[in-house]
Amino acid sequence: MTKVVPEIYVEYKLCEKFHCLPSELEKESTEKLNLYLTMMEVEAVEQEKQLKKIENKQKSAPKFR
Repeated sequence: MTKVVPEIYVEYKLCEKFHCLPSELEKESTEKLNLYLTMMEVEAVEQEKQLKKIENKQKSAPKFR
C-alpha cells in the first residue's frame, strides 16, 4: 500500500538525505528524483523486513530467569 504524503515532506526528506537545500534539489530532473524516491522506498521496505526478523527472533528466544 502506497501512502500519499505532502510534497513538501518529500522535498524535506530528500534534502535531509542528500544534505542539500530545496533550491539545489530543484535543479535535478524529475526522473532522477523519482529514482531516488523509489530507492528510498525499497530501502524502507528492506529495513522493515529486518526489524520483523529481529522481533521474531526475540519472541522465539528462550526466556531465562
